[in-house]
Amino acid sequence: MGRVLRFKRRKQQSEDPDIAILAGLGGVAVVIEDFDSVFEKAGLNRTTLQLAVEQQLSEGGVPVLTLQQAEESDDAAYLVVAVGADSHPTGVVASMLNLQLCEFALLPRGDELDGGVTTWRINGVWAVDKQNLAESMNDAIGDGLKRLVRDYRRANA
Repeated sequence: MGRVLRFKRRKQQSEDPDIAILAGLGGVAVVIEDFDSVFEKAGLNRTTLQLAVEQQLSEGGVPVLTLQQAEESDDAAYLVVAVGADSHPTGVVASMLNLQLCEFALLPRGDELDGGVTTWRINGVWAVDKQNLAESMNDAIGDGLKRLVRDYRRANA
C-alpha cells in the first residue's frame, strides 16, 4: 500500500502546490535524452522531437530558452524528455515516457545546501504495436506538454 508524504511548507499556498511551484518560472530549456534505436527505426529522431517540444511549449505561452540562457538564469528550468522502449518478437513494444522539470533549489536546512531538483513530473508506461510507436509516443508527449502548459498558465495567471 502506498503512503502519501506531506512536507511542511514555509508559507501557505492557495492552490495545488504541484502547480504553484511553477509560479515565476521564467523559461524552459528542453533536453532530449538519448533514446533506443527502436524509436529511430519507427521514424523518430531527437532533432525533430526537440523542435516539436519547443514549438508546443512556445505556442502554449511557456518561454523557451537555449541551454546557455537557462544556465545563466535564476528563474529557468530544464525540461528533460526521456523515452524508452523494449521490443518483443510479436511486434508489441513496451514504451515509457518521463517528462520532468529540473531546477536549482536551496534547501531550508542551510544556505550552503543546494542542488538540482525535480519540481514537476509526468510519467507514462504503455504497450503499442511497433507500427504505431511513433504516433503513440508523439501523442503521449503532446498530452504531457498540454498538461505542463496548463499548469504553467494556472501558476502564472
